[in-house]
Amino acid sequence: MKKLILLMTTLAALSCASTHPGKEAMPLEGQKDLQMKISVLPVEQEAKSAFEMFEITIENLNEDWLRIDKTTLLTDPSVSKVSVVVGNDLKSWAEATAYQNNIDHHNKDMALAGTTAAGSLLMVAGGVSKSDNLATAGAVTYLAGLTWAVTDTISSARTQSMGVRKVPSSHIYEPFAVPGKMFLRKWILVNKPPGLVMNNMVLQFETVSGEKTIYEIKL
Repeated sequence: MKKLILLMTTLAALSCASTHPGKEAMPLEGQKDLQMKISVLPVEQEAKSAFEMFEITIENLNEDWLRIDKTTLLTDPSVSKVSVVVGNDLKSWAEATAYQNNIDHHNKDMALAGTTAAGSLLMVAGGVSKSDNLATAGAVTYLAGLTWAVTDTISSARTQSMGVRKVPSSHIYEPFAVPGKMFLRKWILVNKPPGLVMNNMVLQFETVSGEKTIYEIKL
């Protein structure tokens, strides 16, 4: 009975959705309150990689529309050597990632598709731990986020008759609007020195009316 309860609890955890699955951002002291809640979830975060991707959730706590005209990752590339990947570099990353994904796409799909059924049977038999299923949940998040970014980047590039757009429509650098009391998700890809894992992010948001505010996220 205990194993069955554990199974049901784990499956429920895997199926539940959250508005803010990542770490919550806090506005820096003295910054204007734009009545929004920001959270950041690392999607691809490996020390050996030269790239890190993050999913950013923006929730509008106000009744009125929140219209962001410009978002900036505040870094000093000459010091931190961290920069946002945009334009042709972003398109090249997306295409290279797509090629790499095609190599092992079948194996990943089969593994993820069979996780719930096979994992359920093994757990009842005492062979799968809760941590195994949570690891699988992380893999699902990673693949979903990566596919979203890659598809959006390549699609945006292909629809442009004159070169490559700096960023695709769902990138955090693209202007966006959030309806009152609702939320949306954006993403950002950064280039960083291999061996470095970002543990802090500072984002500046500017509204269409020129109001600015800065949020810091401890990752």
